[in-house]
Amino acid sequence: MKDFGVYDEEAYLDACRVYEEVKLKTVTAFEGVQTTLDTIRKAGISVGIITDADTLHATSRLDRIGVLQMVDCLITPDRAGARKPDPRGFVLATEALEVSPESVCVVGDSLRREIEPAMRLGMTTVYARYGDRSNTKSHVVPDYTIMAFPELLPILGIEKE
Repeated sequence: MKDFGVYDEEAYLDACRVYEEVKLKTVTAFEGVQTTLDTIRKAGISVGIITDADTLHATSRLDRIGVLQMVDCLITPDRAGARKPDPRGFVLATEALEVSPESVCVVGDSLRREIEPAMRLGMTTVYARYGDRSNTKSHVVPDYTIMAFPELLPILGIEKE
C-alpha cells in the first residue's frame, strides 16, 4: 500500500487490532487437548510450549482455550530471539524446564519447523499430523505420528484415566 501512496499507519494498526480480536474469539483447541494435558500434568510430566506467536498473543490464546495454567514453560520469539526452526527456542525450553534434550518429547505439526530441529537436538519427536495443513513433502521421519492429541498418552507411557 505504501508503494501506491495509500498507506495509513493508524488504519493498519486498527486492522491488526481487529484481526487479533477476531482470531482470539474464534481460536479453539484440538479435541482432547485440555484433558490430555491434564493427564500429562497429573503424571508429573512438565509441559512446555514453543510458539512463533509473541508472548502477549500466545498467552491470550492459551488462556482462551483453557490451557495456560497447564504450561510450565512458554517460549516465544521475543524470548528466544528467533523463530522456529531455529533451535534456540528448543534449547531455551530445556534450560527453563531443567531437563536434557534426550528426555524431551516434542509434539509438532510441522516436520520442517518443529520435528527436524528437535531431532537434531536428540529429542523424541511426535508429528501431530492432524494439525499440519501444509501437506509438505519432507525427508524427515519422526519417531511417532499421531492423528489426535490423546494418542500422545501411550507414547509417554501414560494410561488413559
